[in-house]
Amino acid sequence: MPEVTAQPELTQVLTILQAMQTSINTMQSDIQSIRQDVQTLDKKLDVYIACTDERLKSIDLRFDSLEEKISIKFRSLEEKMEIKFQALDEKVDDLKQEVLDLRIQQRTTDNRMLGFVFTALVAALGLLTKVIFFTDKA
Repeated sequence: MPEVTAQPELTQVLTILQAMQTSINTMQSDIQSIRQDVQTLDKKLDVYIACTDERLKSIDLRFDSLEEKISIKFRSLEEKMEIKFQALDEKVDDLKQEVLDLRIQQRTTDNRMLGFVFTALVAALGLLTKVIFFTDKA
């Protein structure tokens, strides 16, 4: 047998269903609001990502620029050092040549000195021989 429900019970069930419908509508509204907030945050995040990418690109460009400047300075310093090393090599070569010239001059001076000493020794021996052997004839 089918049970007959009373009017007040149906009203009460209807009120509960309406309250549930209102809750569901509120929840759907809240979910929609959350979705909009997530979309807004997603857009903001995209903007921040783009800004960050631009900043990183700017930093990369600065680093590239600095790297190029450092490279140019380094090459310039290498060139200057090479020029100074070449000048130093030339000075060393000049000093070697000067030392060779001084050796030649020293040999010449030594030869002259030996010639003078030998001549003086021969003259002294000649004078000594004259004094020893020929002192009576004078």
